[in-house]
Amino acid sequence: MKRSVILSVVPVGLLALLFSSAASAQPQLPVAGRWYKLQTVFRGAGECLEGNQSSSPVHGGSAFMDRCQNVSGQSWSFEPVAGGFYRLRTQFQGQEMCLEGNQSSSPVHGGSAFMDRCQNVSGQLWRLVREGNSFRLRTSFRGDGECLEGNQSSSPVHGGSAFMDRCQNVSGQLWNLVPVGGAPSPRPAAPAATERPDHRCGPEFANASCAPGRCCSVHGWCGGQQETHCSSERGFNGQFDGR
Repeated sequence: MKRSVILSVVPVGLLALLFSSAASAQPQLPVAGRWYKLQTVFRGAGECLEGNQSSSPVHGGSAFMDRCQNVSGQSWSFEPVAGGFYRLRTQFQGQEMCLEGNQSSSPVHGGSAFMDRCQNVSGQLWRLVREGNSFRLRTSFRGDGECLEGNQSSSPVHGGSAFMDRCQNVSGQLWNLVPVGGAPSPRPAAPAATERPDHRCGPEFANASCAPGRCCSVHGWCGGQQETHCSSERGFNGQFDGR
């Protein structure tokens, strides 16, 4: 006996609208120069990640989730660097201190994430990976297998601090970026468009820019036409593109 199947026909216009809505729901990457609060799906809009002073007795100096309030330790900036990574800083501790994703078993700060002097270490290079309406935060140091988890402050796990854990289906690893009032800071003036002989560009190469009509990729290389190389590989929000 054959079973009849009823097929629903969706108008093309409606289908396009549905795909458009789904695309627009994706979270937007942070804008350089703007401040954000970091919240998890687990703890909701009432709690924010706070970048602690390393010597503080509160949570052993580690970063932790606390009630969202008007404190500068909860305002985060995202500085784009080569390779599609970001450095995370707080308004409280300024340009000298960056968030570092620790090895969970480390004796340093009990394995929790913490603020440390900004330096050339892979634990301070963060990648934002979209998942649904949120992001996962991973470091170059711990790779794709570990994600930053926002803990309950009273938890005995890592003393209630934020920590790197195996990426899994838990809401404490899903982060939302909430802009803090005010417009982004003005972009620095673009350097003179004289391309280096080795075609490198960006903040790791003395803020070198590319020749006119070429763009600086996420990997710190000048290349291609604006409509090809730049459309998929553009880095640093176009700051080092040729003008």
